[in-house]
Formats: sequence, structure tokens, C-alpha cells
Amino acid sequence: LTNHPLTFFMVPALLLYVIIVNPKIFKSVKAIFISILFFILPLLSYLYLPIRSLQGYGEVTSFQKFFYYVTGRAVTGKLHGGRFGGRSISVVFGLVKDYLNIIYDSYGIVLIIIAVIGLIFLVKKNIKFGVCSFLLIIFNFIVPPLYTGHALRNYLLGTMLITSFYIAYGFLLMLDVSNFLLNKSLGKKKKLKVGSFLKYFLIVVIFLFFAFYPFYFILNNYSVVDRSEPQEVYKFWDEAFYNMVDKSKVYVKVRSTNIGIFVNRYEYSEKGIEYVYHNSPEYTVENIIEALD
Repeated sequence: LTNHPLTFFMVPALLLYVIIVNPKIFKSVKAIFISILFFILPLLSYLYLPIRSLQGYGEVTSFQKFFYYVTGRAVTGKLHGGRFGGRSISVVFGLVKDYLNIIYDSYGIVLIIIAVIGLIFLVKKNIKFGVCSFLLIIFNFIVPPLYTGHALRNYLLGTMLITSFYIAYGFLLMLDVSNFLLNKSLGKKKKLKVGSFLKYFLIVVIFLFFAFYPFYFILNNYSVVDRSEPQEVYKFWDEAFYNMVDKSKVYVKVRSTNIGIFVNRYEYSEKGIEYVYHNSPEYTVENIIEALD
């Protein structure tokens, strides 16, 4: 809710699943009330915003600012994040390709194949959930290229969550097929009770399969995630504020604005430097010229 409208675009798929599975639920006021609470209660975690702001660590100091924030706007009411419209077909297709690459890099070709097989198996086992879950992926996947200017991994969390169900069904199919083939190989002999063996065998295989990638990435990317030293962008801001005169005023319009805010507020607060970023009403040409004079 605070950054993008993807949640709302996934609601139709969830609502359709509820209607298909149990349409009578809408005749129960109690069920509807509990369903609304199921959506609202997690949002209560946003209450930490005004609490922290009243302690001096935020700008959400009124109900209006709180409402603006949780509906995807800055505390001034100005929209932030992405926007719809103004993109050519080539740009949209380029973003689609970038998002597909994110999925490919996250899972790899083996897990993707297992997920596709699992989706087919899921549709056969539970067509209602299978169709609605795939519809949710479509809603989750088609919106980001129309909304954002670049591919963001966290915008595909819904798709990745559903994909994990497909992968699970893919492994379940492997279990069923293995059980069938082993029993068939016995011919007319007494069927072997291999279900328990296969279950634990596949659990071990799946554990090793999933454990391999994290350890592999840790070994190959340790230097990238090593944070024993601050990043260069943090060093830049630290040096900049270190060299500034007390009570200075700095106007900022860069992608690393949030890092500058942090360094100014928590590392050099005693210098009393006024930090004006581009979303502020004070960020005007006239004020900049006046400050320079």
C-alpha cells in the first residue's frame, strides 16, 4: 500500500477464488466481517509510524499525514513511486524481459521446468486453485512493466510465492510417478510399500537441492555482501557533511537522498545542517539562489 498498487490488482484473483469455492460466504455477515479483519489487522503494524514520529524519528505527526503515507503518498500528499502511462511498447517489452530475467535468475531453468510441470499437475488436482493462482500471477506480472520505469525484484514477490506452490506440486508429482513406476516394475507380485521410503528420500533430495543454491551463492558472492566497510556512497555523504560548516543549508536531488538524510540526522545532527531534498516545498530556484548569495 505504501509504495505501489500491486496488492489491489491481485485482489480480483483472490476474490474469484473465494466466490468459486464458497459463494455462500457472502450471505454471512460474520464471515464478511472476519474477512475484512483478515485484511485490516496486518495493516495495524503501520501504527509504529506515528509512534516513532512522535518520538522524533519521522514526519507522520497527524492523521492526515498518516492517511497519505499508507495510501502511497508522501506526507504532503504528493504521489511517489511509479505511475501509469507515458511508456512506449518497446519500453514495456524491455521491462517484461527484465522481469523474466529476474525470475530466471532467482529459480534457474530446472526449478522453472518443475514449476511448469507442477502447475499442470495442480490444475489436474485442483483446477479452481490452479486457475485462480495463475490468474494472480498474471495480474501481479503485467502491472509492474506498466507502472515502474525499471525492474524491481520485490514487485514479483507475489509471483514467486505462488511459484513455490507450483514447485511443491512438481515434487509431489515426482513422488507419485516414482511410486507408480516402482510398483509397476514388480508386475503381478505383491506391491511394495515404498511410499514411506520415497517420502523421506525425496525430503532429503529436496533439502539438498534447496540448500545447494544458498551455499553456492554465499561462496561466490561473499565479497559482494561483505559490509565490514561502508559503501562508497556512504563515505561520500560522510565526507560531505564532515566538511560542511555548522548551520549550513544543503539542497539535494540525487538517487541516494535517503543516505544523506540518515547521515545528517544520525551522524552529524550536532552541526544543525538544514537538509532540503527535491520533494520539499522549499526546494526552489529562488531559495537556492538566495542561499548562494
